[in-house]
Amino acid sequence: TTLSSDAPEVLQLLSSPYFFKKTCVSILLNILKSAKGAALENGSRNTASIVPLVWPELKGPEKWQVGQAYSELFNDGKSAAIKTLHSVLVATSGFDYVPESLRSNSFTKAAHAVLTAHQGMNNFYNEPKPMRELAAMGSSIPGPAFASVMTAVLAVKLGNRYGVSWDAQQYADQILNTMTSDRWAYYLTQQLPQDSVILSKLTNSECAERWINTLGDSEIEAPSTNSKPLGALLAASVSGDTKKTPVIMKNATSLLRQ
Repeated sequence: TTLSSDAPEVLQLLSSPYFFKKTCVSILLNILKSAKGAALENGSRNTASIVPLVWPELKGPEKWQVGQAYSELFNDGKSAAIKTLHSVLVATSGFDYVPESLRSNSFTKAAHAVLTAHQGMNNFYNEPKPMRELAAMGSSIPGPAFASVMTAVLAVKLGNRYGVSWDAQQYADQILNTMTSDRWAYYLTQQLPQDSVILSKLTNSECAERWINTLGDSEIEAPSTNSKPLGALLAASVSGDTKKTPVIMKNATSLLRQ
């Protein structure tokens, strides 16, 4: 049967010793892997409601067990069970416990959904949902997905000449607030010169001004670079002076032409 989050059995589980909680998680994962029909439907709904409730108390091995189960189900192509565990991992910010290769693919796919919404019709209305999901995926962006995630997040943050999606900004900020100075330096020197999506936005005065404000909020310093147009762009970017938008626009144009 499907149990509600306030069902007596669930409330009893929440007050039970740890052994019962980790056993419950194992049983639910086994149901997702092996059950069919009504058993799978009930198991999926119970997993989606129960695992997030016990997640804060789960220890590392049990959290990794959930991430590994997601990987196995993904490899087996079990779409219904995958959808269930995906919702659990989003609700718990649990993608840190998914094996690295699949975690990277998941982040890249989520970033692609954000960028698709941003570049499509009614983007201000459509951006918040995929942006919220991307922000909920975990505290650390895997290296292989870093470029895609930064492009998507900064595209939402900078918006376009008509403005930004206000409801998506808090989720973009949530990701940018986790960025260390080293990661900013890596993006600005290694990825920005090839990021045509963001460079194109920086040729627009409104977007360039938002870029200055974004980097100013991050309180980073301009990293060193051998590229004169990139160096000039970065120096203006971290200056905090929105009157330097023409410098950014000029050098972004130069970088696009290289």
